[in-house]
Amino acid sequence: MLSAIEFKESKDLSPNAKSGSLKKRAIFQVEEMMKVINSRIGKPLKLTSLEKDKKNLISFFHKSGYLEVEISEPLINYNSEKTSAVASYDITIGPKVEIELNRNIYFSKKDIFKIIKAREDDIVEIDLLGVWKKKIAASYRRAGYNFIHVKGQFGATGSQKRVQLIINEGKRQFVGKIILKGNKKISSKDLLKKLSINKGIFAKPYSEELMNDEIVNLKKTYLKNGFLNVEISKAIVFSKVDNKVDITINVNEGTQTLVGTINFEGATLFNTDFLKKIADVSEGTPFNRLKTEKATLGIVKKYYQKGYIYAQVTKNEIFLADRNYVDLIFNIKEGSLVLLGKVILSGNRFTRDKVILRELNLKEGDIYDPEKVSQDRQRVYLMGHFQKVKYRQINESQRETTKDMILTVNEKKAGAVELGFGYATDIGVRGFVKTYYNNLGGRGRKINIRSDLSEVEKKLLVAYREPWLFEKKMDGRVNFLQQLTKKDSFDLEKQGIIDR
Repeated sequence: MLSAIEFKESKDLSPNAKSGSLKKRAIFQVEEMMKVINSRIGKPLKLTSLEKDKKNLISFFHKSGYLEVEISEPLINYNSEKTSAVASYDITIGPKVEIELNRNIYFSKKDIFKIIKAREDDIVEIDLLGVWKKKIAASYRRAGYNFIHVKGQFGATGSQKRVQLIINEGKRQFVGKIILKGNKKISSKDLLKKLSINKGIFAKPYSEELMNDEIVNLKKTYLKNGFLNVEISKAIVFSKVDNKVDITINVNEGTQTLVGTINFEGATLFNTDFLKKIADVSEGTPFNRLKTEKATLGIVKKYYQKGYIYAQVTKNEIFLADRNYVDLIFNIKEGSLVLLGKVILSGNRFTRDKVILRELNLKEGDIYDPEKVSQDRQRVYLMGHFQKVKYRQINESQRETTKDMILTVNEKKAGAVELGFGYATDIGVRGFVKTYYNNLGGRGRKINIRSDLSEVEKKLLVAYREPWLFEKKMDGRVNFLQQLTKKDSFDLEKQGIIDR
């Protein structure tokens, strides 16, 4: 039983407040905090309720303006007989935040609280107030308020520490003219299509962060077209008259590099024309390094599909002196052909080996294809009999020409019984019993039996499913229905068998 709840407050989260300068008086009375929590004195002690109480207390402080609050896990002290206990919380409270908005319309006080309450683990600041000011200013600038001014100061009113934030958002700036200079190979029209700030019929708010992202996107466009040393900068002009920002984007394209010769060294399984098709890289086209990296992976994947799972492909780039062309050499180490060995089953205590193995498309002696192995694992999982399915090589670290596998399953409950009752004015009391089993005899067969009973109707439905009919992956289903319905002047009886 819970005999008492204690709240121990301290105020030392503010690094700018002098220690001992404030009297130690509780910010909130015990009665106020007791209204927030669910646990009650004299009631049974529940740890789950105490954990929820902590969350409720944190939310209560946040809503009251105390965004920097730390509450310990509840400390429980039992009496000697362990028949009652006292739960206590250590609460460390930072300054109360007071926000003053000067003609602000974009963010409300509630929005500001959410902004400064969000913490980033990778930022370490000594000045708490400085962190808050940076977060607020950054949020406004992202929304187009580039002349946001945030003033903050610490203070105290009696025994209460506080932080006052005065925010003047200023006027919002929008994108005006966008001028491109220096671009020759790629037209201004094509480059402007890449800019999100240039899309739509309405002017977009201007922010430095957004503009920097746009510059990165333009560089990616040039890199895809073979301009490996492109330089892009921007110049912006703010207009105080119409709050527009005119942007000039200066482009120094540099030399465009084209693909010269393409050679594949060490390849015996595939010919050059086939590998070029797989790589999707052609002589004389703009050199795209990202595309050639994908080409390397594509070649490796093709070798994997043919059973050469130890194949390695590396790429060399040889630039001509003027960097107008680059020759590509793909060095291929094919390795040995690998076949699928034995498949060992584990974890199937009830399901028969044959039922699982027949789902595998890759059989012993087939070419080992990692993609098809993954598909086989998925096929076994989709049988619906297992919670988990793992399919892996027994000796993963060893290079072998035959790979024995272990397929581990975790069987789940195959059947259940359900009961239900109800009442309706037209048929009176009614109920049903439903039972199903999804793995009859460990053979993957399914049966579903349902019986409905009321004062006017009796119904029995039996459904049976055979997943492998005549030893082939083909569904066989049989449904049996028996129904008796009582009418005022006659009884209606139905019986039937449906197979499909």
